[in-house]
Amino acid sequence: MAKSTAKPRKGEVEARLHQAVAVALARELRKEHPEGDWQDGLWYPSPEERRSCCEKLAPSPGNKQALESHCRSKAHIANLFDVPVPDLKRAVLSARRERALAPALVAGRPPQEVAAGIEALAASSQVALRNAKRELLREEANSRTKGEVVLSCNLKAIGVLP
Repeated sequence: MAKSTAKPRKGEVEARLHQAVAVALARELRKEHPEGDWQDGLWYPSPEERRSCCEKLAPSPGNKQALESHCRSKAHIANLFDVPVPDLKRAVLSARRERALAPALVAGRPPQEVAAGIEALAASSQVALRNAKRELLREEANSRTKGEVVLSCNLKAIGVLP
């Protein structure tokens, strides 16, 4: 009898993605750690944690936690929960944004107002950067002009220029 290759239901994939996001954020913040242990001063993932993406990596005395660092990566976590890496990256980014907005939402500000404030801050930061660059260029031009004026005055004083 042939094996059924039915696609997983949308709800199942979303549930795995939700779990993967939670694990990725927790590992990123070091609130959760990959399953594994230290052997002879080197870290190795447990059999449950190890995936095909881990096969080409090996810890060494110079990089004792190579596999532990890899097991915190989105690529590994996506493999662990059988979700696409780009979907996990997007979902983690979205979760970070929601987390950034949470304090303002708790304070009672609507999400659109908070998002608009973040956009305004980013825009004003870009304007400030542009203005600072202009000011530096102006100062540089002024100092160059002053230097040229001093040089021409000195050249006039010694009779090189009329």
